Amino acid sequence: MKEVMAHLLEVERDLFLPRLRRMREEEWPRFERFDPDAWAAERDWRDGDLAAELDEFRGVRGETVACLSALRPGDLERVGLSGAFGAVTLHEYATHVAEHDAEHLAQLESLRRAAAPGVPS
Repeated sequence: MKEVMAHLLEVERDLFLPRLRRMREEEWPRFERFDPDAWAAERDWRDGDLAAELDEFRGVRGETVACLSALRPGDLERVGLSGAFGAVTLHEYATHVAEHDAEHLAQLESLRRAAAPGVPS
């Protein structure tokens, strides 16, 4: 669970939020390809403080929500060039962020059930 939380924090802070901001502010920003396996291999997310990282994630997620809440009409159609996806609208990228969260929330739930079998969800 600690590793998943650290991953969520770093991806939100260092990748998703900066890209969403750039898509909102720049014309056709280009994003390098992101290799999640290589990124994870470069980090050791077992150390650190889970509660502190969760608090920081909440703060950064608040910034992401504020960024998306401040969009003007038409901003969801702004386009960035992703090394992984090609041309992607801000709407599509924000959807990708939400899908990424859902994937890891399911992973956390699975870990929780494995750690505490018999505890209701």
